[in-house]
This record gives sequence, C-alpha cells and structure tokens, in this order.
Amino acid sequence: MPQLKSEIDIIICDVGDPSSLDAMCKQTTAVLSCVGPYRFYGEPVVKACVENGTHCIDISGEPKYLEGMYFKYNSQAADKGVYIIGSCGFDSVPADLGVLFTRDNLK
Repeated sequence: MPQLKSEIDIIICDVGDPSSLDAMCKQTTAVLSCVGPYRFYGEPVVKACVENGTHCIDISGEPKYLEGMYFKYNSQAADKGVYIIGSCGFDSVPADLGVLFTRDNLK
C-alpha cells in the first residue's frame, strides 16, 4: 500500500506524447489531471493511467467526456484496481467564488 509523503512531487509531461504520459504514470500512484478541455486532452491521461496501474483524479465537468471514459475504461480499470475519478470538486469553485463575492459586497 502506498505511503503518504510529507512532500508532493510535481511531474510535468506532454499530453500529446504517450511515452511521456507512461513515464509520468510509472513515477506515481495517483495523477491529478487538470488537462482540460477534457474532450480534447483528457483521454490520453486516463488511458496512460489505466495501462500503468495509476489512479487518476480530474476536475472535468464535461458529461460526454466523463461518460465516454466510464464506458471505455471502467472494466479495464476495475480489473487493475485503478480508480478513475472524474468531476472531483467540479462545482466547488463557483460556490466558493459566490461566497467571496457575497462576503465582499454585503455590509
């Protein structure tokens, strides 16, 4: 079981380069993907994660992309024990901005 570290490394790769994505996935147990728009750039990340046994978390709010990734990779991810979590925290940013706006504008 992976151990939590006190420091988190950042690995930069090229979403257009599958070998770069594979190398990234082999260095970690989880990828936090902010590669959007996901319909254009998200699938290579999910594919690399599933193929390399790496969990993937993203902030996509794109229903068609999320559904496509589920139908295309769910069985393979389950077989490998990999979690692919889409839309994580998707609606938190607008809500937080609303709270800040209200706080700053109401007396």
